[in-house]
Amino acid sequence: MATLPPAAAQPVSSSTVAVGATAPRSQTRRLVEAIVAANPGAGVRIVDTRTRLLHWSDRDGVRTFHVHKLFLDTDEAEQAALARYLATGCPRAGAVVDAVVRRQRFLLDFMAAPLATDAHVGRTHDLAVICADVNRAYFAGALSVGIMWARPPRGGRRRRRSITYGTYDWRERRIAIHPALDEPHVPALVVARVVHHELLHARHGEGEGIDGRRELHPPAFRAEEATFVGAAEADAWLAAHLDQMLGWRPSTRRGQGR
Repeated sequence: MATLPPAAAQPVSSSTVAVGATAPRSQTRRLVEAIVAANPGAGVRIVDTRTRLLHWSDRDGVRTFHVHKLFLDTDEAEQAALARYLATGCPRAGAVVDAVVRRQRFLLDFMAAPLATDAHVGRTHDLAVICADVNRAYFAGALSVGIMWARPPRGGRRRRRSITYGTYDWRERRIAIHPALDEPHVPALVVARVVHHELLHARHGEGEGIDGRRELHPPAFRAEEATFVGAAEADAWLAAHLDQMLGWRPSTRRGQGR
């Protein structure tokens, strides 16, 4: 099994699932199509390995690229650069890949330390309360997961084009929610909607599609997701406030528990 050059081979400490500006399934399809377009005949697997973000394997004359989930939260230019880097090892494309990793590092780091006892407490929303309510209402209280506010992303002047509202780590059984949702103007319903999505990942795990590839959001997942009361209202709020969410920056005020 070959490993990509060090520029893209970074340690990984968590698995992430994007809930953002674009539906995760569309993000996956766009990323896979970009990689295959630059690497005809190749296969692509979206993975959550702890040791490498990018690598490939060759079997029976077919090369399969294993790409970490953090690359789902990328725009078209970044996906094109990733595809070009995988095809040619282009240093300029590799620099773009490195920039993506730096931007997404907060998603990779949030599992590095033990979960603090007050990590769920925010300035506005207490995730433990919201998670417990959602767990009781939709899962009969059967799911046992930790939950926390993620660390704010590292600063940068470049405006985000997408945002990951929530992540779930299968190994640690832990949810992290983006701190942009811990603001007074964000309804608790919206936070609950994101928490419900991540709890569904805890319930369903990773399925397998008809082509044998791992499927993050199989039909059963989507059907259960649609049962969330207030889903349309929460989704409409997120759509209406997308620009505000993309422009969010950490406040200078110290939050509780963070």
